[in-house]
Amino acid sequence: MSFITPRSNSSIRGTRKTAGCLIAFVLGGLIVAILTGLGAASVPQNSLDDEVRYDASILLSGACQTTDVYENGASTVSDTVCAVDGSVIIRGRAMVGSSSSPINGIHANGTVWLHGTAAAYGDVAATETVLIGGKACAGSIEEFASPMSHPEVPISTYSRQADEGIYWDGTCKIGNSCSVGSMYVAGDLIVSNDAKVDLCGTVYVEGDIRLSGGCRIEGPGVLVAEGNVTLCGDMLLDSGSDRIVVSVNGDIKVTGNSCVVATLCAPNGGVFLAGNCTIYGCVIGLSVTGGGSASVDTFPG
Repeated sequence: MSFITPRSNSSIRGTRKTAGCLIAFVLGGLIVAILTGLGAASVPQNSLDDEVRYDASILLSGACQTTDVYENGASTVSDTVCAVDGSVIIRGRAMVGSSSSPINGIHANGTVWLHGTAAAYGDVAATETVLIGGKACAGSIEEFASPMSHPEVPISTYSRQADEGIYWDGTCKIGNSCSVGSMYVAGDLIVSNDAKVDLCGTVYVEGDIRLSGGCRIEGPGVLVAEGNVTLCGDMLLDSGSDRIVVSVNGDIKVTGNSCVVATLCAPNGGVFLAGNCTIYGCVIGLSVTGGGSASVDTFPG
């Protein structure tokens, strides 16, 4: 895929719809296994594609709270992993925090479910129960804890910021190194190959965002898609601790050896972590399933 230089078209930009503030939240369903014997939790051992059916959890990782995500209530986000409308499900060899640097832990407005050899370094709290099966481990456990409020994401602000830049009519494909400022894309955004992109503005995409291959996205910019966000391959996304990647109405999926330093937010969808991916920052969604050797930790100090 070749790189195409963006073209400005303010008259077309003026006719497009402006995204409103996002406030609706969908209650994720929880699939709970029947406890047997001594009460160990049993979780089906299936693939990530099957795990997608567990629309039941959310991970909010990172003790640092981004300035672009606001809490709509008295509770504040201080835990590394927080489920605001469902449960936290971590399986396989997935890890939250590290043994050398324990972090604030997990909080779920629902059930925390650890299975396999999953490790949660820090305290674990849930408004319902904490289920630990296999060889999974965690710090201290608190059940029937107080709930945490839902986050609110300023979608209309991001849309307005992008509208002040370049308008791209259709799908934007980037395969070479370049610098990208604020841009509104009336299609999909695809960054592939070994492209190195300096992201220095807000990019709002009406369709999907896909970052793949060995591409590197760096800089203080913001990425927002009305559809799905897919981060795969050996890609690097290093936007910093005060930046955000949003899927307004879709899902966020991180696979392969991807490394992400940013806040990932899917307030109306799921976040799925698999492979050897590493997240440094926050992960927010109606549902998040962590599996494989995925790891989630706080922003680098």
